[in-house]
Amino acid sequence: GHGAKHPEPLAAPMAGFITANALQRIGGVLGAVAIAAGAYGSHGLPSRLKRLEFSTEEVDRNKAVWATAASYHLLHSAVLLGSPLFAAPHITGPAILVGMLLFSGSCYAVAFTGDRSVGKLAPVGGMLMIAGWASIALL
Repeated sequence: GHGAKHPEPLAAPMAGFITANALQRIGGVLGAVAIAAGAYGSHGLPSRLKRLEFSTEEVDRNKAVWATAASYHLLHSAVLLGSPLFAAPHITGPAILVGMLLFSGSCYAVAFTGDRSVGKLAPVGGMLMIAGWASIALL
């Protein structure tokens, strides 16, 4: 009826465990973390790897992996800010969030340790990010 209260779109449950408002807040926090991670990758990471006696080539390679992680991390944090505006935010938001965490997290781990075996979840994260982007276009 006319007196019925309707929930605000940003408070509507998404996928049964997260709200669109929460996704926006998570995107904001993760965006700030991405900026800090980028700074660490440029300044702290090379020093750490040199102390561990990584070669110049290994330092450069790991720094590049870190930079990729940070750029995808920042971009997908921004996507999370807009996810409540998409047609299927309950699909887009979680796919982008989990994909970003798996992809960037795996890449950060590889760059931080130099151990490429810790990057095995990166392709899964990449596929989830692709699914999130596809959901924007197709749903």
